[in-house]
Formats: sequence, C-alpha cells, structure tokens
Amino acid sequence: MPDTGNRQAKELRPPGGKGLHRKKKERYRFLWKWVVIVTSIVACTPLVILTLLNYYQYLATIKSEAEQRAYTLTSLTKRSIGFYLDERQHALNFLSNEHSIEELSNSETLGPIFRNLSDVLGGMVDIGFIDQSGKQIAYIGPYDLYGTDYSDQDWFNEVKVRSHYVSDVFMGFRNFPHIVIAVAIPTESGKPYVLRATVDSVILDEQLRNLDIEPPSEAYVINKSGVLQTPSRKLGGVLENSGMDIPPYSSKVTVLDKNDSQGIRTVLGYAYIPHTPFILIIDTHPTVFMKTWFSSKQNLWLFLFFSIIVILLIITGSSYYLVTRIRVADEQRAQVLHNVEYTNKMASIGRLASGVAHEINNPLAIINEKAGLMKDIAAHCGDYPLKEKNMAAVDSIIKSVERCSRITRRLLGFAKHIDVQVETIGPEHLIREVFGFLGREAEFRNITIDLNVEDDIPSIVSDRGQLQQVFLNLINNSINALSEATIENARVHVSIKSEGRDYVSVIVEDNGPGIKPDHLKHIFEPFFTTRDRGTGLGLSVTYGIVEKLGGHISVTSKEGVGTSFTVKLPVNKSELRSIQ
Repeated sequence: MPDTGNRQAKELRPPGGKGLHRKKKERYRFLWKWVVIVTSIVACTPLVILTLLNYYQYLATIKSEAEQRAYTLTSLTKRSIGFYLDERQHALNFLSNEHSIEELSNSETLGPIFRNLSDVLGGMVDIGFIDQSGKQIAYIGPYDLYGTDYSDQDWFNEVKVRSHYVSDVFMGFRNFPHIVIAVAIPTESGKPYVLRATVDSVILDEQLRNLDIEPPSEAYVINKSGVLQTPSRKLGGVLENSGMDIPPYSSKVTVLDKNDSQGIRTVLGYAYIPHTPFILIIDTHPTVFMKTWFSSKQNLWLFLFFSIIVILLIITGSSYYLVTRIRVADEQRAQVLHNVEYTNKMASIGRLASGVAHEINNPLAIINEKAGLMKDIAAHCGDYPLKEKNMAAVDSIIKSVERCSRITRRLLGFAKHIDVQVETIGPEHLIREVFGFLGREAEFRNITIDLNVEDDIPSIVSDRGQLQQVFLNLINNSINALSEATIENARVHVSIKSEGRDYVSVIVEDNGPGIKPDHLKHIFEPFFTTRDRGTGLGLSVTYGIVEKLGGHISVTSKEGVGTSFTVKLPVNKSELRSIQ
C-alpha cells in the first residue's frame, strides 16, 4: 500500500505528540474500517449472490440427474427380477398344463422334466409335487424331503387360494436361504395339487451385483417386514432385520431424497415387485454422482475466494490511501490553526510581559535608588531617634524591590519563545520555583500546595524554562479547577518519584471535581476546553513540550474525587528532542 501519505502524516503530527496522534489515528482507523466494510459489502455481495445461485442451480441439476438415474436403474432392475421370477412361475404353470398329475406325482417321470427345466432356466434347486393333503409325494433334488408334510405351512394354504405363490427368502427344511415358487393344479374335487420349485436366493444377489453402481451406493431387497432378502454392506446379512422404515406402497417406481440410518443424505429408489413379497431398494450415495460436481464446486469456491481477496486488497489499499490523505489534510489544517493560535497567544503574552516589565522595572529602579540613597544618608548621619527602625524599613523596601524584579524576570522567561537550553536540573528545586510563582495566588484562594519528594531523586538534564511552563500550567489548572468548584480543604499535592535509573516522575494531583470520562479522552487535543474562557491550547502545548523533551504525560481522573497528571521525564539528555 502507498506510504507517501503516511510519511507526510508523521511529519505533520500536531503538537499533542504521540499520544494525541494515536487517539486521533484511532478515529481515522475507525473511518477506514467502515469504508472498507461498506465498500466490500457493496462490491462482494453481487459476486457472492451470483456464485450461490450458480452453486444451487448446478447442485439442483446434479440432484435431478441423480434422481433420474436412480429411477431408471430401479425400474430396469424391478423388471429384471420380476421377469426372472415370473419366468419360473410360468414354467411351472406350463409343466402343470403339459403333464398329467400321474406324470408329475411320479418321481421317475418328474426327474427328467425337472432336469430339462433346470437346463433351460437355471437357478432351480429342486422340485416337488404335493398332494391335496399337503404331503410331498414326489421330489427331485439334493435333499431328503420325500414325504414331507406341508399342510401346516402358510404358503401351502395361500397357494390353494391364489393358485400361485412366491415366498420370502427363508431357511426352511433345507437350512439355507431359498425362495419357493409354487403353482396350484386344480382338480374336479376343488382340492388342488401343488407343484413346488425351489430357487436359490443367490440368484437375487447376482442380479443386483451386475448393476452399474459403485460403492458406497448399493442395491438390496427387503420383504414387507423389513427383513433383508439379499446382503447389504450397511444393514447386514441375509434374513437380518434392516432396521429401516418400510417405504409406502406404490405400484410405480419411487425416488426419495432422504437421510440414511447414519444421517448421510442419499437418493433412495424403491419399487414393489408385483406378485412377490419383495421390495427392491437402490440406495445411491451422492458422491457417486457428484464426482464432477466436487471438482466444479472446488473451482467455483476458489474463484469466489480469490475474487474476494483481490477485491478486498484493492478496496483496502485504496481506502487506506484516501483516508490517509484525508487525515493528512485535517492535520495540516489543525497544524496551521494551532500555530496561528499559539503564535497569537505567545505574542500577546510577550507584549504584555514586555509592557509590564518596562512599566514596573523603571519605578522599581527609582525606588531602589532612593532607598539606597536613604540608607547611605542614614549611615553617615549620627545617632538620632528611630534610626534603627528607619534602617530596617529601608532594608525591607530594598528586599521587596528585589522580589518584584525576580517576578518580572520570571514573567519574561515564561513569555519568551526561547531556544533549548539544556542544563542539569534538580526536580525539587524546579517545582519550588514554580511554587514561588503561584504560592500567593493559592494562598489567596485558600488552597494548600504541598510537595513530597522521595529520597535520592537524581537530577535531570533538560530545559528549565520549558519544564517551568509545563508545571506552571498543570498546577495552575488544578488551582483554577479547585477555585471554580469551591472545594473545602482544597489541596494540590505534588510528588516526585524515581522510575528506575532512567526516568523521574512528577505527579500533580488535586481533590477537585474531576473530569468526565467523555472529556478525558480529548483533554490533550488542541482547542478542546470545557470552560467558557480560554483557547483550549494549554494542555495541548504542555503535552507537546513533554513529548519533545523525551517524556510522557498521562492523566487519570474520577468525578467527585480528583484529577492526577503524571509527567515522566528522562534523566539523560540523550532522550531529548529538538524543540522548535
């Protein structure tokens, strides 16, 4: 990001110093943040909306394709399984019509018939002929089931009513999973014979394994009780309870978009196979159909991410540059106004100080000469009444003149805008000089001023005149605050403490009304004042002087308790900066 404006801003810091600059910088940072946020929202929102629309439209297309594929696959598989079972049922019907009951009830003639049937159709395990009482009187197969009584079996009673029957997968007498297909052979007596064939249930599993689906998608068959008729990777083996809800009956192929038992979103196609207890389930996992979507989605999000990054970088950089230029312009204006006010103030003080010094020093010089003359005359005269009293009065006049001269010199020293004069200063002596200038005023206003100095306070190397101006301003502010609030037992306490070997702290605290929290954060800003009089430059100038002398000033205050200013000054002159 451009740094030209930043360098200019550093060169144009207002006299409030680093701390004030930091506070003002927070305002511009807040402005910059809001510009970035609002502009980013305006710029990125259409891009995000278009990307999301594209995302959901493409996702809907993929989902539609997945559902269509599941529908087609379920429909074809339903027809395949239904055709397989119907084919064997029709074959049994054909045998019952083409052969007599005598041929079918004789195992010797039934054997060749079954072998021909098995060679043509395949998947047939055995065949049996059951008489009207439910006893198997002819059987061809690998098991010893001749003479087995089926009269108490549900399927036997059902086939007599419906003339045909396809069973669930069950273990039965054969002790392996199989399916029974049976047809009734009507008789004149009304009690039919039954031709029964067994089909290995593995045939169903082979039908499903040949489907073009990839794991974790799978196809399986359940019965109307939810028992698995073919194995499932997720739900269990043959004849285990699937634990799934039985889908509602529908004569057509149905496709559902739902969560499986593990909470994974799947496309579920199912179909009831006619004339059987079987329900075909094709559970299609979305990842099978969305491999292309995952790649496209990744590219889509990468495009959105990098587009937003580029937009944010451009917005952040341009906003930073513009806000910095605004800050530089504001600081230039503040600098100019501050310089004008400060120059006018110092010029007015200088003119006032010069006039006062001129008007007072001349009479003081005359008074001093006359008092000296009176003292000389009295000294050369002999003894006379009240001589000692007159001499004491003259000495008092001379001391008062000297005191007035010191005051005018201090006034000129505070008013002059002089160059830095680095010297070794005793902090205690410096504060007592300021007390000498403000002591009378504090006494007149019934305000107590005291000083507490720690032992072994080191001397500091700094500018005496500038420090006098700093502490004069701070103590004078405390006196004014106490006077305006009419505080009882008003007190200004100054303490000097050592901050290690490199710094000395001077703390000016009072028990005045304190400063409001809203005002406290602006107290060092130029032209900020809560009084009806004054320019609001006093603390701003004070802050600038302390910072330029290599120190730091801070303030704490609580309403109704008082205010405390802490001035931290460096001991060595290496911390000093040039004061202009």
